Amino acid sequence: MDRALSEKLSLFLAEYLRMAIQTQVQDTLILRAEGISHQGMTSKRNEDRFFIDNKREVFCVADGIGGLPFGNKASESAVQALRRYIESHPCDKPMSSYAVVQDVQRVVQQIGRLISREHGIGTTFTFIHRKGNACEIGHVGDSAAFLISPHKAIRLTPEHMDEYTPNIKILNPAKGQCRANQQPKRKRLSRYVGQSASLHPTVFVFRPQDRNRLLICSDGISSSLSASEIATVSKAQSVPSGFLQSLIKIVNLRGGYDNATAVVIECERVNPQPDYYL
Repeated sequence: MDRALSEKLSLFLAEYLRMAIQTQVQDTLILRAEGISHQGMTSKRNEDRFFIDNKREVFCVADGIGGLPFGNKASESAVQALRRYIESHPCDKPMSSYAVVQDVQRVVQQIGRLISREHGIGTTFTFIHRKGNACEIGHVGDSAAFLISPHKAIRLTPEHMDEYTPNIKILNPAKGQCRANQQPKRKRLSRYVGQSASLHPTVFVFRPQDRNRLLICSDGISSSLSASEIATVSKAQSVPSGFLQSLIKIVNLRGGYDNATAVVIECERVNPQPDYYL
């Protein structure tokens, strides 16, 4: 082997080893969260609940369904079921979002049969947990999760809603009339924790970038602010508590017609790799 070829081979091997060592430096995702909840300006009580476990990196928002009794009991039961699941789950074993939602569903159904046998109880349930160097979402209902970068916010979760047209009978005894009055189309939840039918949550994995934010919120916030407005507020508020307080303030200034709850999760990557993550 001539000298020039030997030198090229040595340079190639040196570069190969350097890249191999770099790829062994693990990209570590760290999640830290803060939360806030407000009754709103017109509601008689707060039926939202949130949960934060920064040690296990698990976070959720539950919004009790107003069309069913005991909405506050439903959301509280869901959060407590999640807490017990985490406490009993081995730390070294990955969690399954699907299994978590099904366990929460079982608990809420049981409590519903005890306190509201005829109608049951129900709640939305949206939670995020770290899964390796990514995040996994488990979602049921019309609460929302957003991925917020420095420039925009993207809604990650769908609304589990369907449209229906109510038919209301209008009686006029004075004229002996009884007729059906077709109303404009309305929306109602098609999936929620506590429903009697089998539950099919939305579950998926995604990889946030370093210094992204994640927002989980009840529809008291997501129905009042657009994704672009959420991004604007996030950009103006670098401190998580300031971001949360600003969201609540805006919602209440716009009427505060519902309970408003939010959990903001700060994403940090140690030794981040190139942008092929997301």
